[in-house]
Amino acid sequence: PYSIVLLDEIEKADPQVLTLLLQVMDDGRLTDGQGNVINFKNTIIIATSNAGFGNEALSGDKQRDQSLMDKLAP
Repeated sequence: PYSIVLLDEIEKADPQVLTLLLQVMDDGRLTDGQGNVINFKNTIIIATSNAGFGNEALSGDKQRDQSLMDKLAP
């Protein structure tokens, strides 16, 4: 039993979603505030983004564009 999780346009996600995704990639599981553990052992995670696709992805607002790049860049 495999699962696929598709995260489309990840650049629009709340920063907490990226934090949760990092936890899944580090540990292979998620733990909620009540101690429930979700195992991602047989899960394929696909994250898509349009942020780097040519100039169309940029809004023209330099501050907003830089904020987006800071959020996505390592």
